[in-house]
Amino acid sequence: MLKHFIFGLLTLTLSNFTSVNVQAESLKGLSKDDFIEAYEEKMESAWDAYSLLYARIDPEMKNMVPGKVWTDEDRQASACIYDNMKQRGQLDKYIASVEKIDEMRDTILQNKQMNITNMQDFPEVENDSLAKVDGYIEAMQSCGYMELMQQRMQESGLWSKLMKAAAAG
Repeated sequence: MLKHFIFGLLTLTLSNFTSVNVQAESLKGLSKDDFIEAYEEKMESAWDAYSLLYARIDPEMKNMVPGKVWTDEDRQASACIYDNMKQRGQLDKYIASVEKIDEMRDTILQNKQMNITNMQDFPEVENDSLAKVDGYIEAMQSCGYMELMQQRMQESGLWSKLMKAAAAG
């Protein structure tokens, strides 16, 4: 469960572009700043779908899920991750996974039985996981993103509810 919880958290805190210009182009051609802006738009627009992964366990969890609106901390951590992935030679794979967020969102919406605990049953989500990009988890850790998300989940009460759900299930 922890692997899938972390995947959910990563993809959540990492959606359908709202700006037409970005939607039509690959993210690979964007500058770092434009990529971060597009990534933010994707994540904010996918929040409803990602929060469903938690709400399907307990409806009270939906509004506890962090990431609905990005902060400067999110942007700084994402820029750090971008730089880290570039330094590791994994930037293209990282960007390709980010480009698949829309597909993952659609998969979540189409599979009403999917939740944060059973994502391993849906290979179309698992196979495109950012967590599978070499060095991504390490980049998230070194850039402080995992700590930031855990702090937000603790502050919102989501972490406690997840642990209770895991113990009960």
